[in-house]
Amino acid sequence: MPVVIDPAQLPEDRPVIEALFTAYLGFLRERVPEHWQKISSKYPIERVPELVSGYLLENARPTGEILIARLDGKPVGCAMMRQTEPGIVEIQRVYVAPEARGHGIGKDLTLRLMALARKDGQRIMRLDTGPALTEAIGLYRSLGFRERTAYHSDYEALEGILVYFEADLLA
Repeated sequence: MPVVIDPAQLPEDRPVIEALFTAYLGFLRERVPEHWQKISSKYPIERVPELVSGYLLENARPTGEILIARLDGKPVGCAMMRQTEPGIVEIQRVYVAPEARGHGIGKDLTLRLMALARKDGQRIMRLDTGPALTEAIGLYRSLGFRERTAYHSDYEALEGILVYFEADLLA
């Protein structure tokens, strides 16, 4: 099954991004129900269109990117990157639909963003994730990310339920 990963084409891919982000929230609700109240306070389902509008701006080129993965032409994954300060980017919202897992799509999305960040002259890539997302943590560690202290307090509602990682893109 051919997997194709391309930058989002806007505005035509906006509904795809909204659908994938909604699926991501559904995954989190299922995977970490004990934290769903905190997660949904940060990402209310009814505000997905508004949230995506913000993501389209903050993850835009030239310092960011939104990638969409398609398996046999069907959108099955996404990943976003944004610059947080000169030389430092953050990877966000890496998601692969259940039916597409096991094809290395999450890894491919992450590697593409890492390569793009290097090409853009970025030095550091950071991310946060939940400790229950063990597959994601294993992937990030395998790609050279190491755990670090919190690098933001953007998500006050999620304080205490995130782990933080960083990779040196020049290493």
